[in-house]
Amino acid sequence: MRPSFLLPILLLLAVGVHLRWRQPTEPYFSGDETRHVMTGVFVHDALRDGGVSSPRAYAERYYAQYPCLGLLVWPPGFYAVEGVAMLAVGPSHETARNVLLLYLLVTTAYGFKLVHHTHGTTTAVIASLLLMASREVFINTRGVMLEVPTLACLLGAMFHFEKYLGQQRRRDLLLFAFWTVAAGLHRYDAVFLAPLFLVGLGFARQLRLVFGRDVLAAVTGILAALAPVYWLAYKTVGQQHALGATTGTNLTIVRHGWEQITYYPTGLIFQLGAVTAAFGVVGLLASFRRESWAKSRPYWALVVVVYGCFVLLAEQETRHTIYWLPAWCVFAAEAALIPLRRFGKRGLTALAVVLVVGDAGCWTLRQPVPWVRGYADAARFVLDRTDGPGIVLFDGHFDGTFIYEVRTQDAARRLWVARGDKLLYAVKSDPGAAYVEWAKDEAAIAKVLDDLGPNFIVVEEPPLKYTLPAQLQLRKVLREYPDRFERVAVMPIDSHNIEWMEGSELWVYQPKNRPAGPRKLNIPMLWGGRDISQDVK
Repeated sequence: MRPSFLLPILLLLAVGVHLRWRQPTEPYFSGDETRHVMTGVFVHDALRDGGVSSPRAYAERYYAQYPCLGLLVWPPGFYAVEGVAMLAVGPSHETARNVLLLYLLVTTAYGFKLVHHTHGTTTAVIASLLLMASREVFINTRGVMLEVPTLACLLGAMFHFEKYLGQQRRRDLLLFAFWTVAAGLHRYDAVFLAPLFLVGLGFARQLRLVFGRDVLAAVTGILAALAPVYWLAYKTVGQQHALGATTGTNLTIVRHGWEQITYYPTGLIFQLGAVTAAFGVVGLLASFRRESWAKSRPYWALVVVVYGCFVLLAEQETRHTIYWLPAWCVFAAEAALIPLRRFGKRGLTALAVVLVVGDAGCWTLRQPVPWVRGYADAARFVLDRTDGPGIVLFDGHFDGTFIYEVRTQDAARRLWVARGDKLLYAVKSDPGAAYVEWAKDEAAIAKVLDDLGPNFIVVEEPPLKYTLPAQLQLRKVLREYPDRFERVAVMPIDSHNIEWMEGSELWVYQPKNRPAGPRKLNIPMLWGGRDISQDVK
């Protein structure tokens, strides 16, 4: 079958499988998902409100009301795409999830085209199926994360890079530059593309192209496009990112020594499944031959550079090496075709292909789909009982989930959300990395609550994932002073396949003696930047 017919089938399959296994959920994944979704909502609101005319003032005011944004912590590329999509079809988690499906289509299309260019149709089909079935790709498409969008940009850049090496057409060089800039505007770790393409030129024995006029112009354009964003990020959150890369801000994913060296190679089993990973290793070794090198070199470069760059970072998660999966999928596909190409065994080859694709698919799809629900009910409860501008204090791990639900259910944007981990204490990703208390005892907590004058206080009960002293003291104040705080609702959190959330609830309190008059939100910005102060109106 011709590639022009095969690719649409693969694209339909990719979307169909995701829609079939999609479950209704509120944003929660990895903590980052809520920031990615809310920053898209922010872009939507800024475009509608005209906030682009004074972006800093608008962003500070918005963050004071909805303190859940990923501005500068991540580059703006995905948020621009997401925000425009929300303008078209509405600001919602489902819109953001559908944007991820569009990026998956780009990933599948460019992955297929790249492998078809280097290895032909059969390998391209098998490798595309393996990439779609990869648990890492599947999980990070199901949640609103930035890894798959960046992977899509990477594959676009790689395809046009390989085309340029073969034909040296300016059109491919321009598209290579476009996708490289796009990758850099989606995640900062896309800087690994610089060594990737240098190594790729070295493996192709075409390093001389670096000094060509067209390539120098393309590189200059890439640097000029990315420099303003990266300079601003360096000045604002550069220290935080440097700390995460060198010593780590989330100690649960920091590894050392032998564990650090072996984490990503052994993580292939999680990413692809044991059988598929084994096929990938066989294909990698089999490709290291003179007759195979020309078509395998871009994938060798991808494996070498991704491992070499990410193994050096203190914080390690398998999603960080999602970028090498296209290479391993190609190697696994080539290994499955060995019986046919070397021995002419069609039946054995068919069995190998079914085995490797089936293993990847079963490994991914047999895992129960997680979800979180209940924060929307709490948001609806407080919104229905708040007239005019108001404040709700939320304390818990999924503050971003609650903030998103408040914003999307409050078209008039009457309610402001204050976070306990901004006003009472602060953490840096993981409490083991940094934990500071602003209110050090019950009296100090009570004073913060009196000064804030919230209409409602919503807390996760018990505290989820981490149990911090300030969280326990806040809940103690709310329980032991019934003359000041009345518990008006208890709402269960419906979660699935998240063990540490089982039996958790949202408790809603209403202060009895809330002070009248105007109120002000003061948010200390512990990790950089100036504190934010805004009148609630």
